[in-house]
Amino acid sequence: MRVCARACGSKSVTHELGLVFVQGGSTRDGALPSAATCSFEMHIPVYSSKAVMLRRLLTAIETEDFGTS
Repeated sequence: MRVCARACGSKSVTHELGLVFVQGGSTRDGALPSAATCSFEMHIPVYSSKAVMLRRLLTAIETEDFGTS
């Protein structure tokens, strides 16, 4: 997946966005995805279904602290 980012007000820079699926032995339906913005990665826990994943992604997007602090 490719995303565009502005670096210090200069022209657009295109980066690859890495999706990392976090394995934890069992599903982690209560966990939110997190972002590693410096390395353009999104860490997504393994959920029990696509519907759960969608709900957790939407919750994370709507949350001010997207796991970056």
